[in-house]
Amino acid sequence: MARENQGLQIALIIFVILTIMLGVTTFIFFKQGEDAEARAEQAEQSARQKDDLARNVLEENSRLKGFMGFPDTERIEEISDQVNADLLKYAANFRDEPRGYRQALAYLFTTIQDRARDLEAAKVEIQELKDQIPRLEAANRAQIAQHVSMAEQKAEELASTRQTFQTVRTRFETDTAQIQEQLARGREQATQNVRKISSTLEDANKRIQGLTGELRDQQRKIREFHVDSHEAADGEITWVNQRNRTVWINRGRADALERQTTFSVYPADATTLGPDVKKASIEVTQILGDHLAEARIVEDSSRNPIVPGDLVHTPVWSPGDRRRFALAGLLDATGDGRNDLELVKNLIAANGGVVDAFADPAGNRQGQVTVNTRYLVVGERPDERGKPEGIREYTRLVSEAERLGIQTIPLGQLLEMMGWQNRARVERLGEGATRPELGPRGQDGVPRSSPGNVSELFRPRTPPRRPGGAY
Repeated sequence: MARENQGLQIALIIFVILTIMLGVTTFIFFKQGEDAEARAEQAEQSARQKDDLARNVLEENSRLKGFMGFPDTERIEEISDQVNADLLKYAANFRDEPRGYRQALAYLFTTIQDRARDLEAAKVEIQELKDQIPRLEAANRAQIAQHVSMAEQKAEELASTRQTFQTVRTRFETDTAQIQEQLARGREQATQNVRKISSTLEDANKRIQGLTGELRDQQRKIREFHVDSHEAADGEITWVNQRNRTVWINRGRADALERQTTFSVYPADATTLGPDVKKASIEVTQILGDHLAEARIVEDSSRNPIVPGDLVHTPVWSPGDRRRFALAGLLDATGDGRNDLELVKNLIAANGGVVDAFADPAGNRQGQVTVNTRYLVVGERPDERGKPEGIREYTRLVSEAERLGIQTIPLGQLLEMMGWQNRARVERLGEGATRPELGPRGQDGVPRSSPGNVSELFRPRTPPRRPGGAY
């Protein structure tokens, strides 16, 4: 009996232990299930937030594509390529940063407004010219009527002359001797008339020579009147920032000033604006207002710096006016012996000037010299080894300039007055070469190099060392 009770007790203990273990295990699994369910719910909520964020990003991306005119299916790489192509095509001259559609639209709108104003001014000028046409036509009609009247009068005179000729012919047939006598008198009268005409022609030639001299004097006076190229300043320095190497001048948008225009700087008390009194050069970088522009200092001297009140001048531009030029000869601006015609043309255009005519050393001529041409810029005259067409066109341009009273200046003087400098890199050969491969070579063709042994004469000198001294 005791053994059966002991077996029941052991079975009961085992049952209780198993029940406790089952309860603990059930609690643990239940707790892990709740934690897993909470993490799953949190992960699901995070996924929903990310989905909402992604959906919002996609919607914003789609709206931005719609604003820019691209379909939803367009990839960002294709859109980027198209944007770059559009900016290059429609806003190639827009250099400011940042570059985008909004900035390009603002730039194009400003450009269109400027062109619209220019078009309106051109329309006003065309209307003025149209208004002049009726007056000119009326004057031409009066002249035509006068010439028609003169022609009719000459026709009547011709008919009368023919009738007289018929009478004279009849009289000639009836009385030959009388006509011969009249013919002799007519020849004598003709000889006298020829003498009178010769005398009149000689007087006319003398008068023409006198008028030619007067014309030269008038042209000389006109050239003396145009003192702007050497004696009148085009503006002055109003402010200087030596730290930033910039200055401000009192010329701007209302004066038709353009960026990249270069000026020579002269002292405020200069009486003449020549190369001998020039102190610096500047280049316009920004147009800040109607009569204000910023320029960078291209060349100056620390001994004679730029100060407010200094005068600026360029032969290519004047306030509200565009100077006109003609070019002739070999225009070597860089000193390499080559023709820099395109460089000179671009420099004049960048400074607001206009090239009316030019001829290269080969004789290719474009444009015409007119009375509005202000300067003839001459380079080296084509030599005898060049093409005859080049020499002929050079001579023609110089002759036309002399005939029209146009001032002739050398290319170097123009570049000096513009303040332009040649910044091209020059490579030296042989001794003092800028690169080792351009230095002197030995007989084997290999560049020479130092063996490392330096004579005592060329070693750096150092102060003598003294005990307890500073060295």
